[in-house]
Amino acid sequence: MITVFIDTNIYQELGFNFNCKNEIIVNFIKQIENKEVKNVIISVIDNEVKDHLIKRKKENEIKIKRHCKWIRDYIDEKDIEKNLDRELKSFEDYKKLTKAEIFKIDTVNPENVLKKYFKKEYPFENSKPNEFKDAFFIEGIKKYLENNYSIRNVIITKDKGIKEAVKELQHIEVLSSIQELTDLIIDYGKERKEEIWEYLKGYDLNPKLESIYPIVEENDLEEGNIEIEEIINTGVYGVEIIKATLDKITIVCNLGICLKGSFSCLDIENSVYDSEEKEYIYKSYLKRDEMLYVCLTILDIEVKNNKLSEVIIKDFPDIDINYEDLQNK
Repeated sequence: MITVFIDTNIYQELGFNFNCKNEIIVNFIKQIENKEVKNVIISVIDNEVKDHLIKRKKENEIKIKRHCKWIRDYIDEKDIEKNLDRELKSFEDYKKLTKAEIFKIDTVNPENVLKKYFKKEYPFENSKPNEFKDAFFIEGIKKYLENNYSIRNVIITKDKGIKEAVKELQHIEVLSSIQELTDLIIDYGKERKEEIWEYLKGYDLNPKLESIYPIVEENDLEEGNIEIEEIINTGVYGVEIIKATLDKITIVCNLGICLKGSFSCLDIENSVYDSEEKEYIYKSYLKRDEMLYVCLTILDIEVKNNKLSEVIIKDFPDIDINYEDLQNK
C-alpha cells in the first residue's frame, strides 16, 4: 500500500472541488477502496484547506449581501446557509470517503524548522523566506513515518522547495498531481503485484536462500547449540513494488522461512540454579528441530522479453535465534 501526502496546492489546482462527481476524486477514492493507497493528511494541510474554504464562504456571503439581497426574499435562510457550507461539507465527506488519517504536528520539534529557516535550507528560499507551512508539512511527514513504518510513500505537490527538501529522504517519491498517482498505480498496481506474487509462489527460492549464509546468529543462548541443515521458503506475502524498469523490478515482500536442523539451549525457567555454588544443579533443555520466521526481504526480479525471469535476493535480514524463540515455537 502506498502512503500518500497531498499538499494544499494540489487541492487548489482542483479548485478545492471535493465533490464526488469530480473524476479525479472518484478515482482516488477507488484507489483507497482497493487498498492501493492510504490517505494521510498532515494537520497543517487540513487546517489550511479549511481556512481557504471558510474564506470562500465569507466571500460568497459578502457577494450575496452586495449583489443578491433579493435572494433572501425567495429562499429560506437555512437553505442559503446550507449551500454556503456545501464546500466545507464536501471536504469533510472527502476525508471520510478516503478514510483520511489526520496526523497532528504537535509532536514535531519546532527547532528543526527554525534551524532550516535561519540556514535558508529548503523549503525556505531567498525568494520565499516564510515557508513555515511547507516546513511543518515536511516535518510532519517525517514524524509520521518515524511512528508508522511504510515502505512506499508519495508526496503530491507542485512546490519546488518541498521537492528539493525531501530529495534525500528514503522511500519517498514526489509527484505533481493526483493523476500521476493514478498512472503509477495502473502501471505497478494490483494486477502486476498479483502476477509477481504468482510467479514467486512457483519459483524455487531455496537455493538462493542457502547461498546467503551465514544469516543466523545466537542471541545470548545459555549453552546454546545451533546446527542448520536446510533453509526453506514457506511462502511469499505482502508484495510491494518499489521500483520498476524495462529489465528489472525491485520488490519488498515478507518471506516465510523454515530453518531445519538441531536447535537447543538451557531451559532456564525449568532448571535449578544454586546461588552458593553458582552453577545449575539440575539442567533442563529446550530442543527444536525447526524454527519458523517471517523476514522482510528485498528482491530484484529480472525481466527478459517482457517476462519475469531470474530472482535475486538483494537484502535479507539476519535471523537472531533467542531463548523466547525456542520456548514458543
